[in-house]
Amino acid sequence: MSIGRLTKNSKLSKITNNYNSGIQFTHSGSESTDGDYTVITFTSSEDVTFDLGKYTRSNEIRGVAGVSTFEYLVVAGGGGGGSGPNAGGGGGGGVRSNHFSMPSPLIAPSQDFSSAPNTTGIVTVTVGSGGGQSSNGGTSKIATPFMESSVTGGGTGGNNPGGSGGGANYPGGTGGSGTAGEGNAGGTPARGANHNGTNNNSAGGGGGASAAGTPGLTGSTNPGAGGAGLDVTITGSPYVYASGGGGGGGKSWVQWYGRGHDPVSTYPGGYAGNGGTGAGRGAASDPNANGPRTSTAGSNYGAGGGGGCQQGHPMSPRKGSAQNGSAGADGVVIVKHVTAV
Repeated sequence: MSIGRLTKNSKLSKITNNYNSGIQFTHSGSESTDGDYTVITFTSSEDVTFDLGKYTRSNEIRGVAGVSTFEYLVVAGGGGGGSGPNAGGGGGGGVRSNHFSMPSPLIAPSQDFSSAPNTTGIVTVTVGSGGGQSSNGGTSKIATPFMESSVTGGGTGGNNPGGSGGGANYPGGTGGSGTAGEGNAGGTPARGANHNGTNNNSAGGGGGASAAGTPGLTGSTNPGAGGAGLDVTITGSPYVYASGGGGGGGKSWVQWYGRGHDPVSTYPGGYAGNGGTGAGRGAASDPNANGPRTSTAGSNYGAGGGGGCQQGHPMSPRKGSAQNGSAGADGVVIVKHVTAV
């Protein structure tokens, strides 16, 4: 069935307080509340014990809306930005959730602990780490006795697949593919403006959970921006997960009259590609670029890191220096259920 917002039922008030009438978890995660609901945020892997309580499985309340139903969000680690010339941004980690704020058709089916074979058991939570420079993000997973949901880490910069794919380096073909139902593809690179036979090229942005990475700008040294992430309100507040990292800028070049002559003109390197919300910004090869030249890491859960860039021509006054890509952000697993009474 499709899931709406979890609701408490007046039938619960008729059950004696000597017994638990909802799911209880024993865990090391961070716990908060959203009205009548308990929200548990896991930032590291662990085995969680659940207890359904005496009445949750009884005929008296079996099937009562919200009593043993839970919502979850699983976000994999973001991919790290690529390094080297014209390096693509890291893709966001894969995302899967059955919370009502997820867009169709990405929303997963409702889950109900009343179908569990026992009243107590283990829920295995795996939280994927963010990928370092030129590394994919890690897989995240939640597994109960009756269901399992696993998502793929974001692809690193380059044409690397993942939950969302990494933005492509130049030359590198198309951006990395995203996993169906989890994310989107990285952006493609672009051939830059031709300066006396030499091209300033630009990388693609990493894919995000709700949009593909932006391609590099043709005829320019400016790379693509990272794809947008997903705003899921499972905690009760807006938060954007798994955006794509921005691509790294193309390098500067010098145009010559001929061999042995002084340069006639120089061409600036590329500005940085912006990341999606909470994702890393790409490195800028132009010292006069649009902000800090170094790439930045992803900060929101599952976000990709920014791509690196190459040093410009050594004779160019705007040669800059080579910059590495940055890491993607760690993933997260969040569980929400009606607070036990």
